Amino acid sequence: MSAGGRGVSRGCCFLGRCALIAGMIAIAALPLRAEEVGSETASRPIRFALVPHEPIPLPPIDSVSRGTLLTLAEAEAMAVAWHPAMRQAEGQVRAERGQWVQVGLPNNPQIVYEGTEIGDEGRAGMQGGFVSQEFITANKRGLNRAVASRSISAAQQRLEQTRLQVLTSVRLNFYEAAASERAVVLARQLEASNSQAVKASELRLQAQEGSRASLLQSRVEYEAAAILVEQSTRRREAALRRLATVLGMESGPLPMLEDLLSDPLPEFDWESARVRLLAESPELAALQFEVERARWAVERAVAGRVPNVTVLSGVQKDFATNYTFANVQFGMPLQVFDRNQGNITRARGELVSAQAALDARELALVQQLAEAMRDYQVARR
Repeated sequence: MSAGGRGVSRGCCFLGRCALIAGMIAIAALPLRAEEVGSETASRPIRFALVPHEPIPLPPIDSVSRGTLLTLAEAEAMAVAWHPAMRQAEGQVRAERGQWVQVGLPNNPQIVYEGTEIGDEGRAGMQGGFVSQEFITANKRGLNRAVASRSISAAQQRLEQTRLQVLTSVRLNFYEAAASERAVVLARQLEASNSQAVKASELRLQAQEGSRASLLQSRVEYEAAAILVEQSTRRREAALRRLATVLGMESGPLPMLEDLLSDPLPEFDWESARVRLLAESPELAALQFEVERARWAVERAVAGRVPNVTVLSGVQKDFATNYTFANVQFGMPLQVFDRNQGNITRARGELVSAQAALDARELALVQQLAEAMRDYQVARR
């Protein structure tokens, strides 16, 4: 080949390389297809935007067909007015008040008739009468009423504790019954959805677009939903019976319940809840009054070492001599053997026991609060 031919050949190769490079640049500038995007990003991690959590809406309840609703406040008032535990606690308060009245009353005086030497020498002898009275010393009646007063306060706190227990029972059963009604609604919606899925599977099988296995799976899910409806219905009936028992409405039908499940749940702080529990618990307040009662009982036992004084006065007439006599007597026991030392020891032991019972109950309630707060926080999530 001549020198001119070799130069032309080299020029053509150079132009071909330039055209290839230009084509590759043009292809790189074009937008990528879906397959190419997927292959390019397959090796890199995919980051998703954070979406705020939204609660799943509850199924709607037809309020028109529900008729008259029983509210939670009405249920609480019914239970407090009817529950036998409330009457029991109220009776205990009245009994303690009666005890307070009784221990502060003075002893009744005694009237004694005495006739001696009747018929001596045909005369009436000596005729007369006496009046005796025991006087309580060392303010024993006041100390008795101090002890009884603390017993009244403790009984009142136990009454409040009983009221809160009744309200808690009503609220638990009320929310359980409301949740069971909601569960029935959800189960029926699931059953209706699965029923439509069965019909759709049958139509697809008839159109030769589905499989028999898909139809069988739809029927199994429909039967499971029907069983769930039956179970939730039985649970609702049991929950309504329990609520009716607490409200004292076993004879008549229970009205439909107010729907409270859509209300937001409150938030509780541990320290605030603990302080409130220790400050406002009626159970702890009753135990504190028991401690005060035990302290006053020790004072009363110590005062028992002081003996009471009995005074007797009377008048007699001697019909033999026609003289009239007056008699006056003072009496009190000698504290030689019994100085009430046994009752003092028992009262002091009861004081120690009452204080220990208060401390132990405080620890137990704080532990129960910790478990309840844990369960509540877990349930809210």
